[in-house]
Amino acid sequence: MSTQVRSQRHRLLRKAIFSICGSTEPNASCLADVGRRAAEIAGRAKPWGHRHLYVLLHLDRYDGGEVKYPITDRLLNAFLILAGREATNGKRSVRVYARGVREGAVILGHSRKCAWRKCRVHFVGDAHRKYCCDGCADLAHADQRKRSAKQRREIARRLVSHRRSEKRRR
Repeated sequence: MSTQVRSQRHRLLRKAIFSICGSTEPNASCLADVGRRAAEIAGRAKPWGHRHLYVLLHLDRYDGGEVKYPITDRLLNAFLILAGREATNGKRSVRVYARGVREGAVILGHSRKCAWRKCRVHFVGDAHRKYCCDGCADLAHADQRKRSAKQRREIARRLVSHRRSEKRRR
């Protein structure tokens, strides 16, 4: 393996461990925990110890460390999988239909239900947007007009019946 590939793998492993531990100087307990979790992912019975991972993080400080402590494919893949899980912790992959958004873009925001009662779509939009699409907004406004017209008719009906009852009393 060439020196350039080794250094690239070393940088990749460092980035993965730093993203998992959340620090550029992870402590021994974090390294031990990460080594145990990565060994489970790799299907290895014995976990990678914190000292082994420390040496892998600081290969430039040790002479011959690259030979004695190689970054194997199994080790690197396990850490990359674990780093990917940590990066998406608490988030969900969803299908997005959008206008004016590039493919592969990351959309950060809280989803909320469309304001039309009959729509079951949850969407991410700006703070002023109430409906998931223009069609839902039109249907909701039509539904609202229909309900207010029905309410006005009901009030008029009550008023007419009230007047009739007053006439009968006189």
